[in-house]
Amino acid sequence: MIKKERLANPRYQLSLYTLGHFTVDWYSGMLKPLLPLIMTQFALSQGKVAMIPSILGVIVAFTQPLGALLGVHFKEKRIQIISILLASIFTPLIGIAKTVPLLFLFLVIGKIGNSFFHPNGASLVGKIAFKHSHTAMSLFSMGGALGAAAAPIMTIWYVKKYGIYSMPALTSFGIIVTIIALIFIKEAKESPIDIPQAKDLGLRESLTVPGVKNLVLVITLRTIASMGISTMIPLYVQQLGYDIIWGSYFLTAAAFCGLFGNYIGAVFADRTSPKLINILSTAIAPILGIIMLLTNNIYAMLVLYSAMAFVLFFTMGTNISYMQELLPNRRNIASSLSMGISWGSASIILIGLSYLIDIIGLHIVMFISLAALPVAAVISLKLVDTHKRKVTG
Repeated sequence: MIKKERLANPRYQLSLYTLGHFTVDWYSGMLKPLLPLIMTQFALSQGKVAMIPSILGVIVAFTQPLGALLGVHFKEKRIQIISILLASIFTPLIGIAKTVPLLFLFLVIGKIGNSFFHPNGASLVGKIAFKHSHTAMSLFSMGGALGAAAAPIMTIWYVKKYGIYSMPALTSFGIIVTIIALIFIKEAKESPIDIPQAKDLGLRESLTVPGVKNLVLVITLRTIASMGISTMIPLYVQQLGYDIIWGSYFLTAAAFCGLFGNYIGAVFADRTSPKLINILSTAIAPILGIIMLLTNNIYAMLVLYSAMAFVLFFTMGTNISYMQELLPNRRNIASSLSMGISWGSASIILIGLSYLIDIIGLHIVMFISLAALPVAAVISLKLVDTHKRKVTG
């Protein structure tokens, strides 16, 4: 038996939150490597199939504030458990979907589970008393990144070996994790914070806090590039004439590199500032992305795409805790702003870019997606440096 003292240990609880994050993002990561198959199965164009993740992003990202408020009223642990169940039960059902509307319905419900999980999981991490908050949030974020990294190659391997119609069997993993969460996760109490901040919830009030709007804009622009390229890369690799397995290689390699970049960026953010990490990340990543799109050598592309993901992920976990520093008594709302509203806004723009694919071509649209990063770099110069002054609201 595990002692109660160990269960209450912040490191132990963080590991449980991270396991949940791995699980929901593992299920979420199943879609993109399957896009070429979905395109063929339902006779969709590149632009239309690329729209699927973007439309889902809009629907589920804007449900994150709802998930955050549900966590406030019904406790984060309960919403976490429901979230894992929704993601694990409905996402694998895409393997047996016979029509596009049914496919989309399964994806929406599964993604809502993913959406509800993130602000509540991040809120629980934020409540744990860790000395290095960015590093703690990065470890939590790394769990999701690891799940997203493992999903593409595992999904394609599974589908090639057992067939896409056997995907519902993958639900079993999520059920096991749900049981673990139900038994072992403990409700966390708010840690003492010495930064004064209004305790009311509300997106409008939160957006008036100095630095919040600029950070939301930076995250949105970063997401346009990272989400857009990751959606289009399996289609682009197939367009170049390579087997579908190569798309999963790109997604998995980039996600694993991003996982390490996430941690390294968080460590440097704790020692320097999250503002500096944002500037460096958005300045270097587009250079690597442009070089990648200028070569057709599959191995060079793989290395460059992985390197770009490594740099882009510098701020993945950091920007969540960065937003919580700006809104310390609104952790759920801060998490939904950094992972919901920002991602949803980016998804709206990506719907338009996906529409352009069938008009001007996939390659050009990928360049346009990358153009968001230099703009983010300029806005990053105006971010609030939370390591130099306290924030009041």
